[in-house]
Amino acid sequence: MQLKIKKREDIKDLLNISSQREDESIRESVRKIISEIKQRRDEALFYYTEKFDNFTANKKNIKVTEEEILQGQTVEEDVKEALKVASKRIENFCKDQLQKSWFSTEEGMILGENITPIERAGIYAPGGKATYPSTVLMTAIPAIVAGVKEIALATPAYNGEISPYILFAASLCNITEIYKIGGAQAIAAFAYGTESVKKVDLIAGPGNVYVNYAKKEVFGDVGIDALAGPSEVLVIVDETTPAQYAARDIVAQLEHDEDAKAFVVSLDEKKLREIEDIVQKFIQKEERRDILEKSCKNALFVHTNEENLKSVINTIACEHVEIMTEKPFSIYPQIENAGAIFIGNWSPAVLGDYIAGPNHTLPTQTCARFLSPLSPQTFMKKSSVIYFTKQAFKEKAPFAVKIAEIEKLFAHKNALQERLDDIEKGTS
Repeated sequence: MQLKIKKREDIKDLLNISSQREDESIRESVRKIISEIKQRRDEALFYYTEKFDNFTANKKNIKVTEEEILQGQTVEEDVKEALKVASKRIENFCKDQLQKSWFSTEEGMILGENITPIERAGIYAPGGKATYPSTVLMTAIPAIVAGVKEIALATPAYNGEISPYILFAASLCNITEIYKIGGAQAIAAFAYGTESVKKVDLIAGPGNVYVNYAKKEVFGDVGIDALAGPSEVLVIVDETTPAQYAARDIVAQLEHDEDAKAFVVSLDEKKLREIEDIVQKFIQKEERRDILEKSCKNALFVHTNEENLKSVINTIACEHVEIMTEKPFSIYPQIENAGAIFIGNWSPAVLGDYIAGPNHTLPTQTCARFLSPLSPQTFMKKSSVIYFTKQAFKEKAPFAVKIAEIEKLFAHKNALQERLDDIEKGTS
């Protein structure tokens, strides 16, 4: 589909493009699953695991055994090497992101933030249509770098089997608490606990629409990283862009699932048509053609002008933004809303999916307007630290008294005024 944006008013046509359709029937199904797991705990967890994953779960087999974990060591040596490279690069990037407690001093005052990790995290790795060891690394390593003491992994085990690639990735992260559970039932078990699954403080990791709705429902009882929607990419091109590279990157994102989205933006209408034609040719040769033939309907080719380019890019606020123009660093400063920015023809989003180092769990559905990628900060919390000497209190408290008076919170005022009076009388 092609869209022409010639003036600012046309940009409104983009506002609803990335919105996910609310499905009340799915929401009600998720609420039912959560409610039953809260009430019947293991009984409900085992029921839904058998219903959705064709796996007769019980207290003895819901958790991966040490013997099963060893199956991860049977994967091919070249796969082990690739995952180790990815693991180290992700770890190094996370260490650079790490924030530490800080304090500043004024006369008679110490102010700052005490930054500490959460105690226990539950990470979710999707299954079903594909296996995602990279998601295990991308979700667990930030938690490890943050200092989380306990990390549990949940992943669907269709017919009771977990991919050895998932198990090897988990072993790289020293995760031994692994549950054969998926979907909304896994999120509910992490959020509220069952006889077999210990509850967590925060749940992180992408999943399907059922997982997303479940995370939304349990938020507040437990922390979540974000609500990750279908994968999406925005590719900015010009007349110099290698059309086949742009087309490959578009197809790469569209193959995730039927709801994946792609946006191609350019000042050059001819290049847009060229890329669109190549995308269609590539799709016919891909192994996941059945998915691509549906998701390609979500591809939008946007022809705009230089005046509106920045507004178009930031209105879409895409998960992945690739700049494949002759002078990409002249476009880069215009991007304010993006999950990750890939600059130049040799920095495809697929590198970011696996081994670049920055996290591949990114804000989607225009949430890049206010959200950031998953990072060690996701697994950390901040406590403000405040210390006043008596003299500093004497100097600053009267201003707080005035604010308390205008807000008519007189107990607030009295908590300050009694101390001020004692200082004045010399009794404190």
